[in-house]
Amino acid sequence: MTMVLSHESRPREELRQYAAEALAGLYRGDPRAGTDIGGRAEGLRRLQAFDVHRYNERGQSLGPEGSSRLSPYIRHGLLSLREVRDSVVARFGAAASRSFVVQLLWRVFWHLYHRDYPAARSAEAYGRVGVWEHGSMGAWGYGSVGVADGSPRPHAHTPTPP
Repeated sequence: MTMVLSHESRPREELRQYAAEALAGLYRGDPRAGTDIGGRAEGLRRLQAFDVHRYNERGQSLGPEGSSRLSPYIRHGLLSLREVRDSVVARFGAAASRSFVVQLLWRVFWHLYHRDYPAARSAEAYGRVGVWEHGSMGAWGYGSVGVADGSPRPHAHTPTPP
């Protein structure tokens, strides 16, 4: 069965019911609608509400209070890495934003690493294929991977993992 998603605006409950029927058998328990709101407008709202000082104070924990909550908007192309970086640096300054920008770079690194080395995704292979055992990790440090044009790509001088 092919699922065709409508682009029409519908009430949230109607969308929840549609998704529950379309995805029946793919989950356990009662269907629940998430609380997150999608779309570029919401991504931009969250970007403007993001406070890098609070992010730094919380130590980048995995809970909602210690994360930027921007990942879904970046992942689905609603916000580019460049606009996220530029917005945060413009509002808070380079020094205060450094830790957050480093996390954006790590995001790029792991995305590229797992894209190019899918065998490294398994926990078993991780020890055998890890980049640090080959000494290439240093080139991926802060400032060695560019996100200037919004697309993740290593600079020409960056060594590639094995």
